[in-house]
Amino acid sequence: AGREWNRLLSSKLRTLGWKKSNADPCLFSRRNQGKTEFVIVYVDDMLLICENDEDANVAKAEIARIFSSKDLGAAQWILGIKIDRNPSTKTISLSQESMIAKAADKYLPETTRPFHT
Repeated sequence: AGREWNRLLSSKLRTLGWKKSNADPCLFSRRNQGKTEFVIVYVDDMLLICENDEDANVAKAEIARIFSSKDLGAAQWILGIKIDRNPSTKTISLSQESMIAKAADKYLPETTRPFHT
């Protein structure tokens, strides 16, 4: 079922001008008015990356015309990765601190974990 979903999704996104990456079958990109946009797919979740809200809204509307979708707003987490945006510096930071902490809790004995003094 997953392979068929990916084929259908790829086909429909292609009609909207999206091209699948040769390096990663879950990454799609397109040029729109001189700007590059990205869609990252994980099963049935999509992360849309555009230069501005207006472009993102257009892309979301295009996709929503083809697939039933729910806009969850600006991404704060994806696949256990925390996304922090700083609008003033126009930067994005990614952190896996929570995944590292969970792994440490699961696999490291209490005596080997660092602690703050």
